[in-house]
Amino acid sequence: MGALGLSAAAHAGDPTTWSCGLVEENTIRIDGLTGDWDEVSPTILKVDTAVGAAPRTLGVKLRCNYDQNSVFLLIEVEDDVVLRSARRV
Repeated sequence: MGALGLSAAAHAGDPTTWSCGLVEENTIRIDGLTGDWDEVSPTILKVDTAVGAAPRTLGVKLRCNYDQNSVFLLIEVEDDVVLRSARRV
């Protein structure tokens, strides 16, 4: 297994690398579904943030696979804040 470094600043005790497993070609499909990743253990990061006066924690799960041609990353973000704007983005 290989390892990739995180470019974002990590809190003390947070992992700065995660495992990246070799898969056969055409195992990972870019289709918006995450079922091909069920056997890949995530690296879980917790980021402490402050929205206004209320401190909160943002959760991020990182999964990585590679084949002979590509590196595949699945990044899942768990956030309970939904921002809405009157203006279309």
